[in-house]
Amino acid sequence: MTLLRQTAAVRVLSAATALACAALSIPAQAADINVSGRIDTYVEAYTTSSGTQGRLSSGGATPSFLLVSGEEDMGEGLKASFNLEMGFLPENGMSTPDGSPTAGNYMFQRQANLGLRGSFGEVRFGYQYTPTFIALASTDPVGYSLGSAMGTFSAPGYAGVNGGAMDDFNARSENAISYTSPKLFGSTIVSLFVGLGETTKKNGEVSTTRGNYYGASVRFMQDALTVVGAASAAKAEHKVMPSGDVSPSTDYQLDFSVGYDFGVVKPVFTMAYKKGADDIRKGSDVLATQVGFSMPMGQGKWAASVGYLKNLTDSDGDAVAAGTRYDYSLSKRTFLYTGVAAVWNGDLANYGLTGGGGSSNFPTDKPGHSASTVFVGVNHKF
Repeated sequence: MTLLRQTAAVRVLSAATALACAALSIPAQAADINVSGRIDTYVEAYTTSSGTQGRLSSGGATPSFLLVSGEEDMGEGLKASFNLEMGFLPENGMSTPDGSPTAGNYMFQRQANLGLRGSFGEVRFGYQYTPTFIALASTDPVGYSLGSAMGTFSAPGYAGVNGGAMDDFNARSENAISYTSPKLFGSTIVSLFVGLGETTKKNGEVSTTRGNYYGASVRFMQDALTVVGAASAAKAEHKVMPSGDVSPSTDYQLDFSVGYDFGVVKPVFTMAYKKGADDIRKGSDVLATQVGFSMPMGQGKWAASVGYLKNLTDSDGDAVAAGTRYDYSLSKRTFLYTGVAAVWNGDLANYGLTGGGGSSNFPTDKPGHSASTVFVGVNHKF
């Protein structure tokens, strides 16, 4: 009798397990879920006023990241999708905090959002890239990475073209709601964006404005011509009051880029203006311009750019940057890259050479000193 009971129990348990596995397999079959990412590492000789340092770094061509994404087709043209993206540094296996003051609480520090897409366009909710950052990164000859003059002007953030609210330099915004239109008038796409800071005041109340980001962009594409404009207003948290509380003030940003693909070469002109309200550090009001190009060459692509940043707060904070890079394709998923980049800082400027957010930090130096780097790297997409 005991053996029969045990046999029956095993059968029931096996059947329950089979039903559970079948139930768990239904969502995986109904939704298209992908795991992808990139691993980027490079060797560089970075020169500062202290000399030349050999380094193994990450994020020269693109940041290294792991992305879990998915999409479900719900019929009648309506689709749901999500993105969960985390960054890491291959040289030490650490995650990339991206400079956020709450970095220790991040699991997906690059993006984490859910969206609905249809004939009306797309609405997306969660932690996501801002229109002003996308305007700069999507039109840059090397994607706003190592070798980009405009990318050089993004760090340090308080004096950079992409700085302002909080400490993540406006590249992303938390608690965000975005809308991207379908193509209007045949070739125009409009994006609207609101990021809610949801910051707690010293008295425990939640601020309705502090840390908020408001942005919009317009992208016009007609044959080989691309024109992008973006604007934002962000409630920054710079000024610390005697009470220890923070007084919010508004930073404004304007980005403009125009490029034309001639086939043999694609020149691009970019301008970025930031009107800051920084009461602690100098150099918050900046105007930067960049002229660059990219062109197919052999089994890869060659790109170069040169830029000038005018510090509108202090003339000693100006800087000039230049860079060039060649990407050589080994396969559809792997390419080698090599290049040279340099920045010449004014007496109060302290810009450095890096691949951007989610990349290895550049060696620090005193303001007023120039820096240069020669690099060779490999980038793999999986």
